[in-house]
Amino acid sequence: MKKGILAVAVLLVLASFSSPKKEAIKCKAQTKALKVDGKTADWDTNLAFDEKTGFYYAFSNDARNLYVRLKMTNKMVQRKALATGLTLWIDPAGKGKSKLGIQYPKGRMHENRGNYQRPQNRSQGQAQRKSFSSQNNSEWINKFNLRYSSGVEKGELEGFEKAGLKDSFLGKNGIEVMLQLDTKGELIYEAKIPLRMIFVHPDEYFKSSPKAFSLAFETGYIKIDMSRMGGGGMGGRMGGGGRMGSGGQRPSGNRMAAMQFMTSATKIKWKNVVLNSIK
Repeated sequence: MKKGILAVAVLLVLASFSSPKKEAIKCKAQTKALKVDGKTADWDTNLAFDEKTGFYYAFSNDARNLYVRLKMTNKMVQRKALATGLTLWIDPAGKGKSKLGIQYPKGRMHENRGNYQRPQNRSQGQAQRKSFSSQNNSEWINKFNLRYSSGVEKGELEGFEKAGLKDSFLGKNGIEVMLQLDTKGELIYEAKIPLRMIFVHPDEYFKSSPKAFSLAFETGYIKIDMSRMGGGGMGGRMGGGGRMGSGGQRPSGNRMAAMQFMTSATKIKWKNVVLNSIK
């Protein structure tokens, strides 16, 4: 009798330490193909919110494609994504690993800019940033959107060929990605990924019980030698060293915090995602 009670007690203790499996995130079923244009009218689902990263997100699918939407409202996260790149990771096996990567936009801060010199028209300690009126801001948004919708900005794929998927390309009939700013200055990311580029046999997926896969977003980051912040140069390097600072002066507290924020990647991961059956 005592052994039985002890066994029950042990099971209860073990159960108290075990964490319940998170409920799968089910993609919203789309009745028709979505247009990847940074607009919201054709999306049949609301965006969820992640407090840690400040990302708004939604996943949807039809019989042929997976659709991913992300909205970044935090200006610092926007700057980091544009400067260091943003990668959407997919793991068809649902283990949360970085298997298939779509980097868009590509990081810009790869070069060593340690020999940076302050432009002569900038006075010491004065940030020559243009203060935008609503009209100028609207003009800047339009220029940004035109650049990212014109095909000038290219994406980069990683891991698709290793996964045995031959059609590893961006563009028509392949992966489509778009980055746009809305009228509020919020950065909108949309992607359409053909299911045949994720699963070897996508048709079989819908015939069996839903199989979980993983999604993740990750920005790049800049390595900064904080001990050399008072140096006479400014620079940053993706995965490398770089000095930041100017004129022998240490940056202000706000600028120091901004630099510190750029030294780590902003990440969000969904390990248990399933497609919605399309009838």
